[in-house]
Amino acid sequence: MTEKTPEIDPAFVTAARRQLDRIRWRREIDRAYRGGERAEAIADRLGESVDTIISEIRKLERRPNALVRTPKEVIDEYVVGERSRDDLVATLSSWPYTYGQLGVNDGVDILTSDAWDRGTWDDVKSARASHVIDDETFALIARAADLPAAVFPYWVNGPTQ
Repeated sequence: MTEKTPEIDPAFVTAARRQLDRIRWRREIDRAYRGGERAEAIADRLGESVDTIISEIRKLERRPNALVRTPKEVIDEYVVGERSRDDLVATLSSWPYTYGQLGVNDGVDILTSDAWDRGTWDDVKSARASHVIDDETFALIARAADLPAAVFPYWVNGPTQ
């Protein structure tokens, strides 16, 4: 596989850097707090207010999955130059994907629902749609990831006969 980096909109690079910084900041707060460090000490070390740290701790207690590594994080690492295209493809090709579905509750007509519960594969599709990864990279990931046929377009494996 040849190494090539598509032209990525600088706004996407800025947003990716901001998101990576935020998740790493949140993980540091979580690690320190679970390790027994007091909120005041964390705030001093990170240059934040105690209220900000306590608020973040409360959010993380309510949503512990917010710190789980996602394909979006891997893609952001690629966008900011922390990861090569080959590494991106290798990592995302072996990811244990989940797939989005309509977020329909009992009694709600599936045809009128606009709720969507995202899956991890949606991160890859979104990156392709926004031209953060090119079609070739997307196809390499989709082929290697052993996705169900209904999840990716026919052009990944070609049309059926």
